[in-house]
Amino acid sequence: RAEKSGPLMQTYLHHVLAIAGAVGGAGIQGLFGSLSQLTWVTEGSTFFVNLRWLLATHHLSDSFLYVLNGLFMAISFFVFRILLYTYMIVWVIVPFTMDQASYTQEYPTKAWQYLGYFLIFAYILMGGLQVFWFKKIVQGLLKALGITKKKPAKSNKKD
Repeated sequence: RAEKSGPLMQTYLHHVLAIAGAVGGAGIQGLFGSLSQLTWVTEGSTFFVNLRWLLATHHLSDSFLYVLNGLFMAISFFVFRILLYTYMIVWVIVPFTMDQASYTQEYPTKAWQYLGYFLIFAYILMGGLQVFWFKKIVQGLLKALGITKKKPAKSNKKD
């Protein structure tokens, strides 16, 4: 049960941050409104993520399709989530917020500025979750390709 709660909490955190970011970005508009809309591009990898779950649920994790899907999932996740988040954080968000004149001109009230800082924090946190999940995807792909060994199942027998 403990193993299931970790991914479940990450999923809740992911969706809470995504909803807060989408609503906050749409409300504040400007850069954050555009960022909110651009983030939908990250869903380009979702098809392969969902197909992986479907194949695993139907006990097809030893099939060629499962391995092929894992490869496409890793590639699409890297492109749509790792590269996009990195680009947005390093080359768009950080320079925009570091230029305080532009930032305060775009968001003149303190309330909008603080909301913007919250959205930046949420976006960076989401980027961290993407890196965490990508690491797990790569580890799973390496196992499926036979590059790393699967951990033996733990025995519940007492000696």
